[in-house]
Amino acid sequence: MSFRACSACLLIILFYFSPQHARGQIAHGGTPYGYALKSAVEISFLTMPKVDNNAMIARDAYSWNKSGPYNFGEKTRVNLGLDNSGFWRTLENGDRIWNLGIHSSGAYSINLIFSEYELPAGARLFIYNEDRSDYIGGFDYRNNKAHGKLATSLVRGEAIIIEYYEPASAKGLGKLRVGSVTHAYRDVYKVAKSLIPGFGAADPCTINVHCPQGDEWQDENRSVLMLMVNGSGFCSATLVNNSSNDGSPYVLTANHCIGNNDGSEFVSLFNYESPVCENSYPRIDQTVSGTVVRAKNKASDFALLEMSESPPANYNALYSGWTRSLTPPTRYICIGHPSGDMKKWNEEVHRGKEFGYWRTSPKLSSGQTEYGSSGSGVWDQNGRLVGQLYGGSGWCDDVNLINYWGRFDRSWEGGGSDSTGLKNWLDPAGTDSMYVDHFDPNASSNPEITFQLNMAYVEDLFEGGVVRLHIEEPDAWVAMTDTSGDGVYTCTLDLDPGTELSYFFSYQNGSDSVNDYLDERPGLLGKECVDDEGNRTFTVEARNQTLPAVLFASCLVYPELPEITYQVDMNEVDDLYEGGGVWVSFGNWDNWWVMRDDDGDGIYTATGLLETGTNVKYFFGYQTGPNDNSDYTGEKQQLRGLECANAVGFRLLTVPDSDLTIPVVVYGTCRQAITQVFDLPDVEPASLFYNAINDQVLISNASEVEHIEVFSITGQLLIDMDVNRQETIQINTNSLKKGVFVVRLRLENKRIQGVKFLK
Repeated sequence: MSFRACSACLLIILFYFSPQHARGQIAHGGTPYGYALKSAVEISFLTMPKVDNNAMIARDAYSWNKSGPYNFGEKTRVNLGLDNSGFWRTLENGDRIWNLGIHSSGAYSINLIFSEYELPAGARLFIYNEDRSDYIGGFDYRNNKAHGKLATSLVRGEAIIIEYYEPASAKGLGKLRVGSVTHAYRDVYKVAKSLIPGFGAADPCTINVHCPQGDEWQDENRSVLMLMVNGSGFCSATLVNNSSNDGSPYVLTANHCIGNNDGSEFVSLFNYESPVCENSYPRIDQTVSGTVVRAKNKASDFALLEMSESPPANYNALYSGWTRSLTPPTRYICIGHPSGDMKKWNEEVHRGKEFGYWRTSPKLSSGQTEYGSSGSGVWDQNGRLVGQLYGGSGWCDDVNLINYWGRFDRSWEGGGSDSTGLKNWLDPAGTDSMYVDHFDPNASSNPEITFQLNMAYVEDLFEGGVVRLHIEEPDAWVAMTDTSGDGVYTCTLDLDPGTELSYFFSYQNGSDSVNDYLDERPGLLGKECVDDEGNRTFTVEARNQTLPAVLFASCLVYPELPEITYQVDMNEVDDLYEGGGVWVSFGNWDNWWVMRDDDGDGIYTATGLLETGTNVKYFFGYQTGPNDNSDYTGEKQQLRGLECANAVGFRLLTVPDSDLTIPVVVYGTCRQAITQVFDLPDVEPASLFYNAINDQVLISNASEVEHIEVFSITGQLLIDMDVNRQETIQINTNSLKKGVFVVRLRLENKRIQGVKFLK
């Protein structure tokens, strides 16, 4: 095969470009060195043979069936190495950079397989497209494999640049050779201009995994992946557990997907799914390159692969449980990637006639399987894998659709050897288990229980005094700390689920005195105080929890009342006296809460308990001089089309039955609350607020949220942040351009919640 250089070299100006999207399998971060070069560099592009996209799609349609990968690209064998292609340039310090440009006219994306890949320490590899809008890498010595290959995921566009950096200390030690180039004749990314039905290639009756029908199957969903086969096709697959629960990265798919390949050129793509029920843009950056075929058998059409490394913790992958029971399930749940599309869910109905396969058809209005679904897992009513998709045929309106699933129990012994059966791989200890439940490598061994005591209303706490938690059986005192300086003391313990605790609090009201809560005092807002002993009992559940308590003098209340947090942004107020006070007042100055700017960012907050259903009238005040208190009186002009408070500045709140944060922005004496509000049903009682005035997203009551990502409408990851279960999360969005964005939340129980907002 011969290639020709472009008739005119493309002049690439590498001048501090900022990448928009970086991915890898598994990549180890960094930015291409070429992005930082100030001088112009000429790169000659090798032009690949012409591929007729429409002809390729027509060819696939003619041979359509479910017994093979879903083809998306045409792969061309090449021999492009450091010794016979591209060009080198030497930097002033002796380091070297090798570049090779590849152009394939009309390609939606390009992906590569390196037939030789062995990088020394310090060397790095990047691949990026012509306009720097997409790149993968950096890859380094940690991506070296025993088989000496590296398969990559897709880079958008019809022209890519390979960049290999080699430090002077490792000159000539690297081995790098492109063995094949795949021209994508299908737009795998399906980058649409708006969110419309039919986002991907799957039929419209297919159901996204985050629709309500799939709510109870989110654990199983985390084990599903899309398998890129030899750089040109897609199948579905499932990460499976073994009886040792040791995280060995075994993947179950269909034998007919892998053919006679050894798996070294496969790429596993995780979490290719819409984060919400409606069609949205999936992430495409979580991949693992390379597998080894451990076992396969045509009889039940299974193949067991082992990935070259385990998926990292941030992939949030789960190893699926399985059963080898011969009894037909009462439910069949399938999750896969029909037509190479985002992850889809469907439920199947048993059709009997069991031989080597389960025989089913899709339940009415529950989706379907398609070309590319091959290898999809099917689970029983207990969430255990019972097989993988072999084949079938049909469309959304085909009432006679039949699917066939290779049975797990038939694959267990298989052909009676390690290379033809699942048994010795998935039961390495020889337990002879009939079933194994799923394994979550990211689950904490014990739940964290946070004890929280609000001392802000106690006047006789000795300055610098000790606040402690006492636990009976075992008899232990635990120091509590006020880390935020707001009078709320906390301590967190790892406790075994099922543990029964009896506990109480104590605090120091003098230099040598420790008081515990023994006095009975009148209730507050109709709530009773503790008994004479001051003890409270609690049984630890298998989840993280916070146990709040509030002390009023010596009366301890365990609040069932909601906490209402008022939050006021004073950054645009010019006449706030330096060091002056800010308050929220309830009807008059006899009933008010002091607000504090604990973080020094101009955001003042106050939190307290209010009775559910109460209609609360409130306004804000702040100090404009040494002896001057000024509230928001007088009507002011409208600001950016939004109304200010009424003549006396009051607002009304009907207290809900759950905690609530109320964010407010003040401009002079004109105050405005948020402009968009979104409920988060999977994170109840959390809410997401978008404030167009101060260009922020606020999430209240967010203690279940561990991680947040913000994607553009084209699927680019723009914001990626760990939040560590904060009550209120603030995301500055001033760096984002106008448009629609998807906020993706990962919760402590590993569920995913997504919501869109418009900027």
